[in-house]
Amino acid sequence: MQKSIFKLILVFFLLSISSALAKQINTFIEKTDPKIIELTQDQKNYLKEKKVIKMCVDPNWMPLEKIEDEKHIGISADFIRLISQMIETPIELVQTQEWSESLAKAKNRECDILTLTQATPLREKYLNFSTPYVTTPLVIATKTGVAFSSNLEKIKEKSLGVVKNYSTYEILKTKYPDINLIEVESLQEGFAYVDQEKIFGFLDNPIVINHEIQKNKMSDNINITGQFADKFNLSIASRNDEPILHEILELALQSIDDKTTEEILSKWNNIKYEIRTDNERLIQLIFFILVLASVFIYWNLKLKEEIKSKDLARQQLKESEEKFRTLFDIAPVLLNAFDKDSKIMLWNKECQKVFGWSFEEIEDSSDPLKLFYKDSNAYQEVRSSFLSQEYGIFKEWHPQTKSGDLLSIMWANVKLPNDEIINIGYDITNQRKNEQRLRDAKHELQELNNSLEVRIKDEIEKSTKHQVMLMHQSKLAQMGEMIENIAHQWRQPLAQINSYVLLIDLALGEHKQKDASLEDKLLEIESLTAYMSKTIDDFKNFFHPNKNKSTFEIKEAIEKSYDIVKGLIKINHIKIKIDLEEGLESHSYLEELQQVILTILNNSIDALISMKIKFPEIVIKAYEKDDEIFIVIGDNARGIEEEIIEKIFEPYFTTKHKSQGTGLGLYMAKMIIENGFFGQLLVENNLNGACFTIQIPSVKE
Repeated sequence: MQKSIFKLILVFFLLSISSALAKQINTFIEKTDPKIIELTQDQKNYLKEKKVIKMCVDPNWMPLEKIEDEKHIGISADFIRLISQMIETPIELVQTQEWSESLAKAKNRECDILTLTQATPLREKYLNFSTPYVTTPLVIATKTGVAFSSNLEKIKEKSLGVVKNYSTYEILKTKYPDINLIEVESLQEGFAYVDQEKIFGFLDNPIVINHEIQKNKMSDNINITGQFADKFNLSIASRNDEPILHEILELALQSIDDKTTEEILSKWNNIKYEIRTDNERLIQLIFFILVLASVFIYWNLKLKEEIKSKDLARQQLKESEEKFRTLFDIAPVLLNAFDKDSKIMLWNKECQKVFGWSFEEIEDSSDPLKLFYKDSNAYQEVRSSFLSQEYGIFKEWHPQTKSGDLLSIMWANVKLPNDEIINIGYDITNQRKNEQRLRDAKHELQELNNSLEVRIKDEIEKSTKHQVMLMHQSKLAQMGEMIENIAHQWRQPLAQINSYVLLIDLALGEHKQKDASLEDKLLEIESLTAYMSKTIDDFKNFFHPNKNKSTFEIKEAIEKSYDIVKGLIKINHIKIKIDLEEGLESHSYLEELQQVILTILNNSIDALISMKIKFPEIVIKAYEKDDEIFIVIGDNARGIEEEIIEKIFEPYFTTKHKSQGTGLGLYMAKMIIENGFFGQLLVENNLNGACFTIQIPSVKE
């Protein structure tokens, strides 16, 4: 029996060697049997004249590409080797020390192509780009223990490293203008900065970052902790002054089938970090088989003993399986699997707890995915994700529970060693709800702040108006006291003047020297002194108004206001037209209405004087309509500028010099009409000038 087993092992050994040799031969044949592509005559002529295509590469970007021992290696090197065979034209490497130097040489036309690069607006000025033949997501490597991130917007303020002159910098700066990018000289320097915590993370594609982590055994210290929607779409770039070269490269790339592409990517994704020759691999294989044969021989000698422990081993295997099944069920993460027809294969306890459906309920469904995704677009997107070859990349989905609630779940496809795919996920529904609550709270706080600002503004405005009113009242009181003092000083001189006029009249009568002209002058002096005495009374009444309501004629208020400014009107030769409807009465405050009319008249007089109107004119009209009295005062001073007409009723707004006004007159006039008379004070420009309209009730009991 032992001889038979030994013969069996020998046969297995020879078959293994034969298989390995056959693989080596097939590989050699494949490498020496290029697939030639059909070119146009112009393309053939171009290559014939070109003779050699010069290429520049990134000298340190493994496993994508690298210059090692003056040779081009990596994923792009395998593609370029195939393309060179297809077009039957040598592609020569131009040696560079760093990527910046390669870019500069491409720009200066010292090399014809860049083997693996991404299109950017700056590069498209001097390069043409092929269809991308390597596409990977953007990921971030940070210190181990950092929370996973799928949104670059949330970490853009942190210091993020990128290799200098890589397209990543230009693309991300365009998309996120305020992102905090730190340029480093190389991939290794970026990892060193992360390790030393000089930067938060380093951005690149997962192929390169995984390679660097595994190569330098840094997985305990640095790991990929984020994947974003941004992509690396890597193409062959060719000089744009030779468009035929771009056509040839595009045709060659399109001729490489998907299987070859997948083999190249798989080869470099599983790269060993000690490169040996094919003979060394063959020796390793033989050594391995010999060791295996020795194990089998030893196992044969111990077969009887192992048979005795067979039942024990089966029992241990069963216990181990039960442990893993228990672990699968109690793991606090979502674990499930569906086949290509969307039939359920695995469904752990956490899934049942979160979604509400048992394994049996899902198994009985003709299309389980429709239980979770009612929307047809979401359903199709999930079906497509099963066929995706993106593994270990978490993406947010929104499935529905048995009770109809929508969840937020982070899902990723995980490929097992036997090529089966399982889905792993975790529930972030509460996290998303908390984020929404935080946004709502911020919004409510903002609304509260806005409301508070409005209330403060209203209170300040009320306080300002109150202060203005107090100041105005204080000013009127002070002016009233001043007028009383003036009146007290003027009374006696005016009485003396009238006495002197009487004495002069008597003296002239005794001497019989009176004539008509002299008599008129004496009468005129008496009239002027009477007018001055009346004016003093008007001013006293104006500044010490009676605060009791009374019924008065509108005509009286207008005439009293006019009498106060009559002298100023006469001096400036201003024509006055007064058209008053008879019988207009109001039951309110005479002196306050008089103050408003006087303010408007003074403004009109000032405007006519400042504008130097050749024939100045003021028109005053008063009429009743629908139980409302309208007092209209207009002038021909060319009106008020449109940009300030809305502001003239604001406190402290004035177009005059500070020595001529405070900006409170029209504001106080509007307050008096609106608050005291419950009316309106309006202004507009007509054909010749400004027109103020006072609208008050005809009788206010």
